[in-house]
Amino acid sequence: MAALIGAFNSYSAWWNYATLTAQRQSDQQAAWADQYNYLRAYVLNNGLYDVLRATLTNLSAPKEALRPLRNPAYRVVSFYSAKLWPGTLPGALPIETDNQRIIEPIEQLWQWSNWNSEKQAMSRSFPMYGDVFLKVATKSEGNQVSRVYLQNLEPQSVTDFSADERGYLTYVRIDVPQVRRKEDGKTEPYVLTEVWDKATQLFRRWEHKKGAKTGLNDLGAPIDEQPFSVFGIDFIPLVGSLSFISVMSGAWRRLHRRSIRLMRRIAKRPDCIR
Repeated sequence: MAALIGAFNSYSAWWNYATLTAQRQSDQQAAWADQYNYLRAYVLNNGLYDVLRATLTNLSAPKEALRPLRNPAYRVVSFYSAKLWPGTLPGALPIETDNQRIIEPIEQLWQWSNWNSEKQAMSRSFPMYGDVFLKVATKSEGNQVSRVYLQNLEPQSVTDFSADERGYLTYVRIDVPQVRRKEDGKTEPYVLTEVWDKATQLFRRWEHKKGAKTGLNDLGAPIDEQPFSVFGIDFIPLVGSLSFISVMSGAWRRLHRRSIRLMRRIAKRPDCIR
């Protein structure tokens, strides 16, 4: 049961969180990021049927009552993954343009990004989480940028953000757990925190051993702080498609209420969902 949710220690811990979230009627993006772990567990079915079976057993419901509750999420996600960008590049993403000169740079970006593999990871994570974040990053050799590539960020790592009326990101905080090898050969875990702020035109970076949601004032001075102009941009090099966060504050409450009603029906008449 402890493997069910990932970010929570048990099913009951997650259920209490979901109940409190529904009662609050609203939540911050950072708190909703915890729900991504639940969505992943739901798709992978980790312990899902064990919890449902135990719940129905406690309600004296017959084993057949579990059949209508079986989870099709894994097959739905696999369907989208198979149909979204099937095949290999460049055939999987044909470029239709009158400007033939842009084809080679785009294909070079795909190669540097290992997009032939990453597109498959994205085609699975997007329908699983409902949100996707793509970041443009660079690889340098000395003081010279050697390549530019796309990073497919896990949405859990984007712990805070703001967007304007067009959906363009104006503030982003990213917290990514990392592991580095020390001089003695042993590994050391830490958290890499990045903040991109369009209003101040500043990029800041921290490396620390505190929690991913630790306030910036508690992280101390950043180890790196640069104006956007150093990168030759005036915008945040990250885009997001935010279907889950934008709708789930209402949809989650509706799903939560329906789940409670369903469990009450099962308690009163275990044969009602045969």
